[in-house]
Amino acid sequence: MRFVRIPVESRLLLLAASVLVPRGLRADWRMEWDGEIWWWITTQPEAAHTVRERLALAFHCAGAISDAFCLWFQDEHRLARLRTVLRGPRACLAAGVSLVALIGTLSGGFENTGRSLQATFRPRNPGLAILSQTGPFMGQRLGTSLQGAAVYTWYRSVIGADSPHTSDVLAAKVGDQFFSLLGAKPQMGRVFGPDDLQSCPSCAVIGYDFWERRLRADPGVIGRTITMDNRPFRVIGVLRTDFWFLGERPAVWSLFDETDWRSFPLAMTGAICRLKPDISPARAEQELRTLAREVVPKESGAWVTVDPLDAIVSRPVTSLGALFVAFAGLALLCAAVSGGVIPGTFLLAKTVVLLSVIFLAGFEFGGAASITGIGGTTVAAGMAFCWLIVAGCLSVRWSWNDQRKRCHQCLSRLMAPIRIGEGSRMLLEPGGTEMACPRGHGALFTAEGDSIAPKDRWFPLDATGAVFSPQ
Repeated sequence: MRFVRIPVESRLLLLAASVLVPRGLRADWRMEWDGEIWWWITTQPEAAHTVRERLALAFHCAGAISDAFCLWFQDEHRLARLRTVLRGPRACLAAGVSLVALIGTLSGGFENTGRSLQATFRPRNPGLAILSQTGPFMGQRLGTSLQGAAVYTWYRSVIGADSPHTSDVLAAKVGDQFFSLLGAKPQMGRVFGPDDLQSCPSCAVIGYDFWERRLRADPGVIGRTITMDNRPFRVIGVLRTDFWFLGERPAVWSLFDETDWRSFPLAMTGAICRLKPDISPARAEQELRTLAREVVPKESGAWVTVDPLDAIVSRPVTSLGALFVAFAGLALLCAAVSGGVIPGTFLLAKTVVLLSVIFLAGFEFGGAASITGIGGTTVAAGMAFCWLIVAGCLSVRWSWNDQRKRCHQCLSRLMAPIRIGEGSRMLLEPGGTEMACPRGHGALFTAEGDSIAPKDRWFPLDATGAVFSPQ
């Protein structure tokens, strides 16, 4: 008689697959697969001897994994325990916290929210301000209120039009003092200087992301020529990865030519400036409006505004933070009437987490145009504000409805809805829907239609399933 051992790779596959099999079925499942392997070995003379036959047997044993997965998904006890856990209050809060963590991961650690909070409580640029719609006269007359100013504008541009590898990217044109006013430092090379407008009008500074992805972090990029707007530009510097300005990240920065400012929309053109000491933004705004009317009477004047940079960056917190607090206060009021300290605390925590997800998503991914109103339109900012109001109301409403369908004792989501009665034919005992706690603590009856009977009635259950008096 020939004795053959089961190859080690096949035994390991069966051992790994057996972990997925429910414990009550594991012995029979292993006996069945052992018998199938012995049948394979005894019916094929070369089985378990040659490499080819051992691989064929291993591929056959790989089917045990799919077989084990089928049994795992058919395990009613495991699925029931999983459904019970997912219906519990911890799973609800964990889902919300996971969404907050996902937003933080995708946004680089809540970058916009962190900057807004810092600008609100610890301003870093008290002397900087943003001038809107100032293209017509910037560079001609600054008045007596400003120490310096530099124009900026965003636009879409095609990089590399003279090569087969083109990219439609966000580009920016700025004044020669732009980076010096912001105190920006380059990763390599240099930024624009006061003499570049005459000595180097075709110079360009590229963003860190564009340098890393498109140029593959080329250390010899300084002095390299790139094509933008069908014109060659010489790269003189790369910005640092932490450079930030109003939420925009242009790929290429070039010098603003004041002779063709009419080519850019006024809504996307502004200026960064530094106010002189003891000069308020309102005083500077009044003077600049007068200057604007003198330079181009039909194009500007009353539309020129001066907003401190810290006030713009902190606008999400100052304008929408109060809205968040209002919704949280509404949730606190709902928690106070929900009945009990623990249910009320869960309702408040659930609502605050959901509101955090909505507002953080708006802060991080809404962009400067929709949240701060700078770089966009007033309509976009108004739509973002209205969207957050609607989303906040829906969040509080959903939290309240979700709380009504939870167990009064363990706060698990009720299950197994059953229709009872007919509401149109019953007055004191109307028809409705009954749902039970997955842990057996009680049942909730929700009446339908108009009746003098209570809308929701909770029936506690004892260990035997007997009904206590309704609450």
